[in-house]
Amino acid sequence: MDREPVYIRLQPKAAEALALAVGFPLFPPPPPLTSVTVRSEVPCPACGDGGVLRFWRVERRALIAGSRCRRRHVFVMAPPLPFSWVEDEA
Repeated sequence: MDREPVYIRLQPKAAEALALAVGFPLFPPPPPLTSVTVRSEVPCPACGDGGVLRFWRVERRALIAGSRCRRRHVFVMAPPLPFSWVEDEA
Protein backbone atom coordinates (compact mmCIF):
# COMPACT_ATOMS: atom_id res chain seq x y z
CA MET A 1 0.00 0.00 0.00
CA ASP A 2 1.47 3.32 -1.09
CA ARG A 3 0.75 5.99 1.49
CA GLU A 4 -0.14 9.55 0.63
CA PRO A 5 2.33 12.19 1.86
CA VAL A 6 1.48 13.91 5.14
CA TYR A 7 2.11 17.65 4.86
CA ILE A 8 3.23 19.45 8.02
CA ARG A 9 3.59 23.24 8.20
CA LEU A 10 6.38 24.12 10.60
CA GLN A 11 6.23 27.17 12.83
CA PRO A 12 9.03 29.73 12.24
CA LYS A 13 11.25 28.68 15.18
CA ALA A 14 10.97 24.99 14.32
CA ALA A 15 11.64 25.75 10.64
CA GLU A 16 14.72 27.77 11.47
CA ALA A 17 16.02 25.05 13.81
CA LEU A 18 15.53 22.39 11.12
CA ALA A 19 17.17 24.56 8.43
CA LEU A 20 20.18 25.24 10.64
CA ALA A 21 20.46 21.57 11.68
CA VAL A 22 20.71 20.38 8.07
CA GLY A 23 22.98 23.20 6.92
CA PHE A 24 20.56 25.06 4.66
CA PRO A 25 22.52 27.82 2.85
CA LEU A 26 21.45 31.08 4.47
CA PHE A 27 23.81 33.38 2.59
CA PRO A 28 23.56 33.98 -0.24
CA PRO A 29 19.90 32.98 -0.21
CA PRO A 30 18.95 30.53 -2.95
CA PRO A 31 16.63 31.91 -5.65
CA PRO A 32 12.99 30.82 -5.73
CA LEU A 33 11.87 27.87 -7.85
CA THR A 34 15.12 25.97 -7.41
CA SER A 35 16.30 22.85 -5.59
CA VAL A 36 18.95 23.06 -2.89
CA THR A 37 21.12 20.27 -1.52
CA VAL A 38 21.64 20.66 2.22
CA ARG A 39 24.77 19.40 3.99
CA SER A 40 23.30 16.96 6.49
CA GLU A 41 20.46 14.52 6.91
CA VAL A 42 18.63 14.57 10.25
CA PRO A 43 15.94 12.25 11.66
CA CYS A 44 12.34 13.09 10.75
CA PRO A 45 11.25 15.69 13.34
CA ALA A 46 7.66 14.40 13.29
CA CYS A 47 8.25 10.72 14.03
CA GLY A 48 12.01 10.13 14.37
CA ASP A 49 11.83 7.37 11.73
CA GLY A 50 13.91 7.75 8.58
CA GLY A 51 15.42 11.11 7.80
CA VAL A 52 14.72 14.44 6.15
CA LEU A 53 15.90 14.33 2.55
CA ARG A 54 18.95 16.34 1.55
CA PHE A 55 17.19 17.89 -1.47
CA TRP A 56 14.90 20.79 -0.58
CA ARG A 57 12.67 22.74 -2.95
CA VAL A 58 12.64 26.54 -2.71
CA GLU A 59 9.29 27.95 -3.80
CA ARG A 60 8.20 31.59 -3.94
CA ARG A 61 7.10 31.72 -0.31
CA ALA A 62 8.08 28.37 1.16
CA LEU A 63 10.75 25.74 1.59
CA ILE A 64 9.65 22.15 1.09
CA ALA A 65 11.54 19.15 2.46
CA GLY A 66 10.47 15.53 2.18
CA SER A 67 11.46 12.65 4.43
CA ARG A 68 12.29 8.95 4.15
CA CYS A 69 10.03 7.87 6.98
CA ARG A 70 7.22 5.34 6.59
CA ARG A 71 4.57 8.04 7.03
CA ARG A 72 6.08 10.12 4.17
CA HIS A 73 6.11 13.43 6.05
CA VAL A 74 6.64 16.54 3.93
CA PHE A 75 7.66 19.72 5.74
CA VAL A 76 6.48 23.07 4.46
CA MET A 77 8.02 26.12 6.07
CA ALA A 78 8.70 29.80 5.57
CA PRO A 79 12.29 30.65 4.62
CA PRO A 80 14.49 30.91 7.74
CA LEU A 81 15.51 34.50 6.95
CA PRO A 82 13.50 37.44 5.56
CA PHE A 83 14.70 37.04 1.97
CA SER A 84 14.26 40.09 -0.24
CA TRP A 85 12.47 38.05 -2.92
CA VAL A 86 9.75 37.06 -0.43
CA GLU A 87 9.01 40.71 0.32
CA ASP A 88 9.11 41.68 -3.38
CA GLU A 89 6.40 39.16 -4.28
CA ALA A 90 3.89 40.59 -1.74
